[in-house]
Amino acid sequence: MAANPPLSPTPNPELQALVRDYFRPSPTTIDLDPAEPAVPLSHYLWILRRHRWKIAAFVAFCLAATAIISSRLTSIYESTSTIDVDRRLPTGILGQEAL
Repeated sequence: MAANPPLSPTPNPELQALVRDYFRPSPTTIDLDPAEPAVPLSHYLWILRRHRWKIAAFVAFCLAATAIISSRLTSIYESTSTIDVDRRLPTGILGQEAL
């Protein structure tokens, strides 16, 4: 049966540094100045202009699909109304003649 090696009384300094660096909290820096955008707005506008026909085709397709689907759906809600007109009522119901 092999004996366990004796434990060294002084720990390994490299291992201590590694453990110390691992558990050390990282410093957090807060930048109070707003950062400049990484990509300028003109680049996004250029991309929109470049793909404008694809975007327009997609919007037209969605509109057409919505119109077709909406026209084929059956109405869930229907209403009817009745208007009762009494021709014998006095004409002065509203305005100055109502008084």
